[in-house]
Amino acid sequence: MAKHRDKAWYDAELDRLDALIRADRADEALALVAALAAGAAGDPAQPLGPPTLAGLPRRLHAARLRLARAEGDMVAKLGWQATQGPGPETLLPLARFTADERAEAGRLGRAPVPRLLHQIWIGELPPPPALAAWRDWCAGHGRDYLLWDEAALARIGAPDHPAYRAMLAAGDFPGAVDVARYLVLQAQGGIYLDADFHPNPGGGDFDDYLPAHGLSALAEDVPRVTGRGPVLMTNALISTPAGHPVMAALLRIMPEAVRQLPRAPAWWVTGPLVFTLLARLCPLGVAAHDIIAGRLPRRAPAEALGQFRDSSGLLIDWKSW
Repeated sequence: MAKHRDKAWYDAELDRLDALIRADRADEALALVAALAAGAAGDPAQPLGPPTLAGLPRRLHAARLRLARAEGDMVAKLGWQATQGPGPETLLPLARFTADERAEAGRLGRAPVPRLLHQIWIGELPPPPALAAWRDWCAGHGRDYLLWDEAALARIGAPDHPAYRAMLAAGDFPGAVDVARYLVLQAQGGIYLDADFHPNPGGGDFDDYLPAHGLSALAEDVPRVTGRGPVLMTNALISTPAGHPVMAALLRIMPEAVRQLPRAPAWWVTGPLVFTLLARLCPLGVAAHDIIAGRLPRRAPAEALGQFRDSSGLLIDWKSW
């Protein structure tokens, strides 16, 4: 019988694997990946995460992607990126519409989106400065602004949702915020925007980049095999009328997704992947690519925002915390 190692042992081995990658010792890194994959095979605890489409445990798949990047192998990098999710057969059977939901999605494709911007901040870290910046931006652009904290989310029943509770219990605040955004948009509609975007003062308005009707979102730059084509829609920016069937279906299927894949990353079971699987079943607008004015390194000083003042694009990607 194979000996099952604990998570701490695998974490140490993954640290050793990263050290080999940084030292440009590719052959040794590949040998260690194979050994770790063989050692983890059959362990019901899935210490290295569930398998990806490429057949490797998720954390080893991520290591292969880091190795491809370190080697500058563009083809390998694209392959490992495209296959980072689970096999389509894993979540695709859950992502279905009823005939009534499909008809409602078509009807709401013509419905206006409320001029309301939602953001969410939960956890113990202080709110980032981007939140106050968006509140002021909305005041100057004729939009209402709502910032949701845990108390506000409790008032719309977030703690009653199993996936929200599961993510909070795991300390996965981004995963909990995934669930919360669907609850907020289902109830009120409008635009949801992640807290790691800052407004670009000269960037115009959302109407310059997004349809003002129906469901719209931002597409990821990197293609992924999802089972609905190669386009992965991020849920960092979603625009929708209230009551959209995609939000209702997400809230319905996420508990089962989390149950089936208990060690999966949030982006599989509550975030962009499961969102994409449902959003691609209905009329869907895609944000203009140049809505992103630019990106800053994490914790870059606020003064660096000024370099985008004369750039096109509304959103500056900046995690200040």
